Amino acid sequence: MNNPIIDEIRQARAALAAEHDYDLVRINEWARQQTEAHRQIHFKQGPNKAPEPAGASVSSVTRKRRARPAGVKA
Repeated sequence: MNNPIIDEIRQARAALAAEHDYDLVRINEWARQQTEAHRQIHFKQGPNKAPEPAGASVSSVTRKRRARPAGVKA
């Protein structure tokens, strides 16, 4: 019983291996480059925080929240 999706994946894998002469080091390097290119595209944005208006006062609770590191409570 043939599954067309599995057949397509196997063909793509075989083509990728043939393109890099079946060298695992070259295939891994190609995969790292693709991952880095993907990260650069999707994570170019700045922080999600909106800038605070000039002259706005910050409450002491907000300051404590900012100063407290994220993680496990003591």
